[in-house]
Amino acid sequence: MKRQIHYTGAMDVRCQFYGALIFQRKQLNCCHNGKFSLLPLQEYPENLRLLFDADGAEGSNFGQNIRKYNSAFAFASFGANIRLPPGRGPYCFPLQSQTYHYACNLHADDPEERRYGQLYILETNEAIQTRANAHENANCFVSVFQKINEAMNNNPYAAAYHNMRAIEQQEQEKQERVVIENMPPRQVTMQFISGPDRRRYNNPTGNEVAAVFVGDDGAPSMYRDIVVYPIGLQRHWIA
Repeated sequence: MKRQIHYTGAMDVRCQFYGALIFQRKQLNCCHNGKFSLLPLQEYPENLRLLFDADGAEGSNFGQNIRKYNSAFAFASFGANIRLPPGRGPYCFPLQSQTYHYACNLHADDPEERRYGQLYILETNEAIQTRANAHENANCFVSVFQKINEAMNNNPYAAAYHNMRAIEQQEQEKQERVVIENMPPRQVTMQFISGPDRRRYNNPTGNEVAAVFVGDDGAPSMYRDIVVYPIGLQRHWIA
């Protein structure tokens, strides 16, 4: 039987909207007629770039334990149904069905067991020391944790946890000023909407927004005002 060869042609056709290169015989609607685009890749933060390029002890330790450092700064745990193939052969990472990312509560039941996003509400030195003291990070350098932490200062998800903690502290301070017996502080929760985003192919109309609802029973109130708290500026209400 003669073997058939499938040839897609040269990758020299440019998308009319964003200039992406496409194979000649695979001219699919790659960006839905200009509705979807990828932002240009940002440069590495300087501290992170220096770790990749370093030749000394820190660079060597970073390269040898890079997966440990990556896990130490993860916001959520990774979950999947891993099905290893039978027999012998090169290692692969086969997954069955879906993958999941599990986000933990804002506070750990045991302060000694803080993980993932729970570390982003701590003071900088305490968070670094907690990561360094974890038994799985015994071979990691504290100085490397410090450099990676500095590189995370501009991370929007880290900022979301910082803001979450700031709102919680404000509520705790309000509670201390209220002289009412048996009145528990209102709970602050982070809620994630599950399921696919039906607008994922639409062109974005604004930056991502995180809303913090404060309710007595842990659920958003049916009747509420929207108050915007810009960092460093006065708050204002949205009717």
